[in-house]
Amino acid sequence: MSVHLIDNDGTAGRWKGGEGAYSIPLTDYELDRFESLALWAFLTDEVGEELEREVDLLALRRGVLTDGADAIIKWVDADAAEPVWVWPVPEYQEVTETFGTRVHPITGKESSHDGVDISAPEGVAVLAVRSGTVAETGWDDTDGNYVLLDHGDGLTTLYGCLSTVSVQTGDVVAQGDVLGSVGQTGAATGPHLHLEAAQDGALYDPLSWFPVLPETALKPEAITLQGLTLTCNGHTYDLTERSPAITAVTQMEWVGEQILLECHTGPKNNLYLVFDPRTETFVKELAGTHLIWKGDDLTTAVYAFWGDICTWDGTVLATVDLGTDGYVSDLSFTVGVSQVMVTVTQNEVSSTQLVSLT
Repeated sequence: MSVHLIDNDGTAGRWKGGEGAYSIPLTDYELDRFESLALWAFLTDEVGEELEREVDLLALRRGVLTDGADAIIKWVDADAAEPVWVWPVPEYQEVTETFGTRVHPITGKESSHDGVDISAPEGVAVLAVRSGTVAETGWDDTDGNYVLLDHGDGLTTLYGCLSTVSVQTGDVVAQGDVLGSVGQTGAATGPHLHLEAAQDGALYDPLSWFPVLPETALKPEAITLQGLTLTCNGHTYDLTERSPAITAVTQMEWVGEQILLECHTGPKNNLYLVFDPRTETFVKELAGTHLIWKGDDLTTAVYAFWGDICTWDGTVLATVDLGTDGYVSDLSFTVGVSQVMVTVTQNEVSSTQLVSLT
């Protein structure tokens, strides 16, 4: 099973098969400008019967598609009393361990991490991300002191490595109620909250359930690049699936809250991939060279595609004469002027010209 999200500009969003749950972030879209916005899902159940579902996204904050026996769509109404999860330790947003495969800090061996670890001082109050009933409290060699909440409709959350527990089995808690305090019990190397989330017994990345991650919730160390494979929060992305022409990544850097990957695709030509780690989507692909931008805003970017000087949205500002064997060898912003300096090299001789950004 796969989901393929196409943005308005034709950019493909996250497409990852074999998972039981999917979420489509809507917080970055100006939904008021749409008269209608629907998600159509076509599913096949266990006996081969095709099922069709339509979800009105304007009425939703988050949709979750499950591949259970009934092949249903579940959602949370944006107008409901609890449209979103609350961060369990509001003043502390550093995620030190992400969901998925990791090298265990104690054993040094590769193992599965069933949740996320949020660093916080010992004794800090831990809040319920949603209302629910305390299904269980206890001790586990790995999770230490823990609280398991049942939120109904098959959704559960677990809060582990606690120093103290403030609730008992059977208690009904409201969203934001205190469940206990941060500790370092169980298999912990320091004080933190271990948070897990499960739907119908299947574990999912808890961070994907928050509509917008806190700005500092994702550590840069959670994003790694090995060869042509990008890893984010335990999920891997083969860059050659974006373009088979990619042979190497020549540069990777954070620009604001996005990651820019400069990929080599051929002589005097690159492919720039822009990845948003909050939604785990590739939000832009730009074919060209010498990409430049202002500050932490990639929408100010200007780049060269052969003789065309282009903007972020693909507008061609100017076309420079490259002759028979010339090429754009450099782009740079001029100081205090809305212009770009374009350097063209022909027969090892360079010349410059100004291109207006307006």
